[in-house]
Amino acid sequence: MLMLKLATALALTGAASAATAVTSHSVTRAQCISSSLDQARARASQADAVICYHGGYEILNKDPNTFGSLSKVKCGEEQVDVECFWMDDPAIFNAYDDGGPENIAYSLDTKKCTWDKFWRSLNCQGGSN
Repeated sequence: MLMLKLATALALTGAASAATAVTSHSVTRAQCISSSLDQARARASQADAVICYHGGYEILNKDPNTFGSLSKVKCGEEQVDVECFWMDDPAIFNAYDDGGPENIAYSLDTKKCTWDKFWRSLNCQGGSN
């Protein structure tokens, strides 16, 4: 019984540590978003694009075959909400808010997708292979 309680306590401590790592105040928002992107890309390695973003946005073509949510985390001292998701062509991401490194990180297949910094838009229209 003591071993079961000890194992449960260790499991809870480990889970609390993992949750704290995601929402650590010592990591900048940009570092947290970048790290979240790395984790999201690992989960969606075959996607044409993976985006982690803090702010309002729209996705053109939210068909389940072209878009999916990966994670939601809190980042930075302010603990802002960051959503990570994947996209395949044909789909377009349009950011409504700031697109700087404090708010967005993305990874894309340059043969299928393009990032327009001015319009804060990621367009995956390269055609399926």
